[in-house]
Amino acid sequence: MKILPVLDLMDGVVVHGIAGNRTSYRPIKSRLTEETSPLGVAQALRDAYGFEEFYLADLDGIQSRRIDVTAYANLKEAGFRVIVDAGVRTVDEANHLLDSGVDAVIIALEINPTGQLFDELLNYFGPDRVIFSLDLKQGKPMGKIDTWNVTEPQSLAVSVINRGIRRLIVLDLDAVGSETGPVTTDLCREIRAVSTGSQIITGGGIRNENDLKQLEAAGVDDVLMATALHNGSLDEQTIEKYST
Repeated sequence: MKILPVLDLMDGVVVHGIAGNRTSYRPIKSRLTEETSPLGVAQALRDAYGFEEFYLADLDGIQSRRIDVTAYANLKEAGFRVIVDAGVRTVDEANHLLDSGVDAVIIALEINPTGQLFDELLNYFGPDRVIFSLDLKQGKPMGKIDTWNVTEPQSLAVSVINRGIRRLIVLDLDAVGSETGPVTTDLCREIRAVSTGSQIITGGGIRNENDLKQLEAAGVDDVLMATALHNGSLDEQTIEKYST
């Protein structure tokens, strides 16, 4: 299992995400750098721990469809690999992101994608370039799942895996930046029990190495992390252990 560092991008700068309350997000304060630009923060994390791949949540894209392709291109030019959630709603929007240098686009349940759109994107771009994000709030799906003919999160996860997805994000927004511990462990364990070949990515609330061990035991492959990388709550030896 490895850490996948997160960049939450809003108005051109990296912000500190807390519990999905985006109107209250403020520019990040990091023990690693004074920078708040996506490239500056990414470079600081690479210098400190060797991170080369990032999860970028383009909050302007998600909320108002103002996609910051310049930020993606700058990261790509600097040699970073980037997977991006920018609220993609069409094949053309996904293509625009991929043309800018993004390695994979994230299709997020939060923006209510239909099963038909998901199938179109997966068929058009292939499973290496499309990731599904099972977005939750207090354990409940954030988007509408009735069009998927399922009734709960585990069923939806199984559905997208059966449709051909290889990478699945399981994220409860209430836990983001909370430092209260992971809340998706049981769901990830249930998904892993029925799918040995998929890559499971989760995060939110990570405090210490015990939290990481708990997720690793549940079969998680990658852990999304931001707060603990910047505020010192996770010691450097633990970060380095899970950075490659």
